[in-house]
Amino acid sequence: MWKASALQLVLLALVIHWQIDSITTTNILCGQRPIAAPGTITYGRSSWPGQFPWHVALYRTEQPLTISYACGGFIVGERVVITAAHCVTAPSGYQLAADELTVRVGLYDLLTLARHSQEHRVGRIHRHGNFTTGSPRHDLALLMLRTIVEFGDFVQPICLPREPDALKGVRTGTVSGWGLVEDDSPARTLRSATMPVVSYLSCLQSDSTLFGPVLYDGMFCAGWENGTNVCNGDSGGAFAANVNGSWTAFGIVSFTGVKEHTDSQIPFRCDTKSLAGFISIPMYLDWIESVAAVEAVQLDTHREMPHSPLPRISDTMCQSYRDQCPKQEDVSYLAPIVRPIRVAGSSPRYARLVIDCYGVLISERFLLAPASCHHSTALPKQFIMLEFAGQAMACSVKRFHHHPNFINNPPSESTTEDNLRKERTHQSNIALIELERAVSLSTCQFVCLWTGVEGAESETLPNILLYSAVNVSSGDKSIESSEMTVRPTSSGRSSTTQASRCYDELLAPLVMQQNPDGGRSDRLVGIVVERTCTTIRFIKVAPFLGWIERIVWLGSSSSDNDNGL
Repeated sequence: MWKASALQLVLLALVIHWQIDSITTTNILCGQRPIAAPGTITYGRSSWPGQFPWHVALYRTEQPLTISYACGGFIVGERVVITAAHCVTAPSGYQLAADELTVRVGLYDLLTLARHSQEHRVGRIHRHGNFTTGSPRHDLALLMLRTIVEFGDFVQPICLPREPDALKGVRTGTVSGWGLVEDDSPARTLRSATMPVVSYLSCLQSDSTLFGPVLYDGMFCAGWENGTNVCNGDSGGAFAANVNGSWTAFGIVSFTGVKEHTDSQIPFRCDTKSLAGFISIPMYLDWIESVAAVEAVQLDTHREMPHSPLPRISDTMCQSYRDQCPKQEDVSYLAPIVRPIRVAGSSPRYARLVIDCYGVLISERFLLAPASCHHSTALPKQFIMLEFAGQAMACSVKRFHHHPNFINNPPSESTTEDNLRKERTHQSNIALIELERAVSLSTCQFVCLWTGVEGAESETLPNILLYSAVNVSSGDKSIESSEMTVRPTSSGRSSTTQASRCYDELLAPLVMQQNPDGGRSDRLVGIVVERTCTTIRFIKVAPFLGWIERIVWLGSSSSDNDNGL
């Protein structure tokens, strides 16, 4: 353990005890995540089983039949795990014996071995030769397992980058672990946080005493300074990012600052408002591959991508729309779906318009909206209000194309196993609204659809943005825009880059992925169907692309049985 008085660092290892549970115990593409989850943006929630299938728990044998959780790690081959060097180092500085270490894979609940979990003994430890206990530099180690890891939906290897400069293109990453939570106890279930990579200069400016003596080209900084960060017990985990559909490990959780004054029972309690230091995997590729060569094992250094497929028609149409929209225009993607209601005592010629929901324009004749917005028995019928160049026009609806799997029942708020089927049904709450005739609007008003990896959750998408139908400032001059960037955090509320507001105040019907280079090329990720002060629940568009494309651009009928998934 490093002395806080010297470097004010805290290693992120942790120790908890319980009795060993007995367990009995192909190559596949790396960086895959077979288990998906409903779309949510929320604060303070654990991950779901299978969200990080490469993440492992590393244990140390303290006494016969008793093991202690110490660190995280990640699978990079059928017998290879990467972790932090300090996780395999005794307080004396000596490397631990391999037979003192055990790895569990496919784990979600730290205290429970599920049916898909596996336990493997460590056969050999390769700690980087330049690592010392007095510095976080070169803080990485490769563990060779005695037995082969069986890959499946809950156990997968993560990819490694291919080039030493691969980190340059990474802006954000996701870290998972069972680190300490607010009450100084380890997280019972695997948790995660998405955080940005921070420049060396910003890192030094945040805490020159902490980072000044240790920063070098084999390390990078990442994190928020708002309390969302890694902590004791997260060491050895991967700083992962999704690259071209494959999850890749770019860093290893190493250290963060310590609290100077704390009532914690942990002597070196992490400071969650400090940035964290990560070992840069791209800078150690040669060393990692040399160890693999000595051990005669194959690493998942990258996913061999197939030949580039033909572009989706939604991508082709998006490009066409943007080519015809050379300049930015102050237009909205949204259109209210309204119906007239007569007010008692008023003239029959006048009626009040009620907005049932908002749809999003995706072509000259189609909008996308929640299927639950359709009032089939309403008289007079619903219609669409479109606006362009300051003029409003009413457009008649020809047909609501409900997704075949949609059942108009209110979703259950429970997320127990008994209600998972109902939740999946609720995820089909999507409809295409076909207009009576094509509208003459600027193509700038047609939104592009996000065609990324199906099943990816919001926390892993950079530049997530809530797109609102109205100005949400409500007199609060600190909020000038109706577009608010959401940064998922991990302690109970969602924060924005502007002032914090309740989600239900935003009237935000869309979840968008913002183009980091600017311009009107944002992509529609999902349609919001439920919002509270802590959670946005939305229908992800990507799983329905086939169904959408067939109806909108290929002229297919929604009566086909194909559900588009």
